[in-house]
Amino acid sequence: MPLEKSTTLSPYSDEEAIPQIVITEELRREFSIWSLGSLCLCLMATWEALCSVVAAALTNGGAPCLFYN
Repeated sequence: MPLEKSTTLSPYSDEEAIPQIVITEELRREFSIWSLGSLCLCLMATWEALCSVVAAALTNGGAPCLFYN
C-alpha cells in the first residue's frame, strides 16, 4: 500500500521546491540509528547533569547557592 502525502503548510515537497529556488543541498539528510542515538544521549545527558547540579545546590544551600556556584 503506497504512503499518502502528508499535509503541510507548503503545497510543494522539498524535492520540488529546492530546484525552483536554485539552492543546492550542502548537507546530506541521512541519519543512521547511531547518529540519532548519539544525539538523544547528548541531549538527555545535559538535562540530567543540569538537574542534578540544581538539585544539589537547592538541597545544600538554597537559592543563593545557585548563583554563587
